Amino acid sequence: MAVSSVDSVPYAGVRWYVGGVYEREVVPASMVKSKSLSRIETGDIVYNRMWATKASFGVAGDDVDGCLVTNDFPAFRADPNQAVSDYIGLLFESKSFQESAAARATGTTERRRLKEADFLDITVYLPPLAEQRRIVDLIGAVDGAIEAADEVAETTAATYEAALQTISSSLYPRVTVGDVLLVAKAGGTPSRKAADYFGAGTPWLKSGEVDNPAIVFAEESITEAGLRNSSAWIAPAGSTVVAMYGQGNTKGTAGYLERPMAMNQAVIALVPDTELIDSRMLFHAMRSRTVSLRQKAIGAAQPNLSKSLVIGEEIGLPERGAQSSLAGTLDSMLDQSSAATDLATSLRSLRSNLLTALLTSEHEIPASYDVLLEGAA
Repeated sequence: MAVSSVDSVPYAGVRWYVGGVYEREVVPASMVKSKSLSRIETGDIVYNRMWATKASFGVAGDDVDGCLVTNDFPAFRADPNQAVSDYIGLLFESKSFQESAAARATGTTERRRLKEADFLDITVYLPPLAEQRRIVDLIGAVDGAIEAADEVAETTAATYEAALQTISSSLYPRVTVGDVLLVAKAGGTPSRKAADYFGAGTPWLKSGEVDNPAIVFAEESITEAGLRNSSAWIAPAGSTVVAMYGQGNTKGTAGYLERPMAMNQAVIALVPDTELIDSRMLFHAMRSRTVSLRQKAIGAAQPNLSKSLVIGEEIGLPERGAQSSLAGTLDSMLDQSSAATDLATSLRSLRSNLLTALLTSEHEIPASYDVLLEGAA
């Protein structure tokens, strides 16, 4: 298509690792140096020949129908008598296809190019059209289930975060965290001598393991001798723990101990006075203060929290009789979000295993599946 025939050019691109064909940008035609470009349509097979080693392959969807590409994005149309374009899109996800494409790319830089002839020369498993449609439909059904599970997880998590804000609002009387505690104590560094430190003993919680509503496990443990030779201490079950420093988004996160554990020096344990606050209420209250605590961290190179900052943080305190019910509601939201996330993870694993089996002829979908296809149509 001649660039001179349009006022603007909606460029399409192809994301790495089979991330899809997308509308990259729209530029005035007067800024385009090329005299001609190619128009792509829904169902076209497109790849970026400069990034074939990054699995930059995809199938155009309705959202990019009519977009334009340069000659660095070869586009093809599947022969309807031999292949379903969406099935070709699934082939792009297979490790064997990606390895074959990368092996055929030529050049001396990271941007080794895959020529059109070499792309078309890649050997793939191409079952009959009916089988291709079954595969596309089955994987599509799993994708729909994954999307639904992700949506439930995201919606429930957002509802939980909104509900947390009520604890920080003026709806309830304000108190400092220290006002509702029996003990607030950070951990220490145990002896690193093998005889003192390693082996069976008390779980030793580090800052990166804190962000968990039900902590029952730690990667390392500290022996009785190790405890004696350190300032570490064992916090009781029912304590809320807070990471005072750590990498990434670790700092300020809160967790809940389901069993007694020794604290790493970067973790403070808050033991609630249960006459004043429900133990789970304290956990959720500290979760509501994560952002605030991070903002108050001190230090130039690596800002950290201190005991005084943590126990000086203000929270809202509902009446004691209402706390268990409110905490239970918040727990249910967390459980629902976690269950949906776990389901999505399981479905992604199922999808990966299914795709591997279906694209290598290890398994075929029976013809009886066509009844479902007809019903969906």
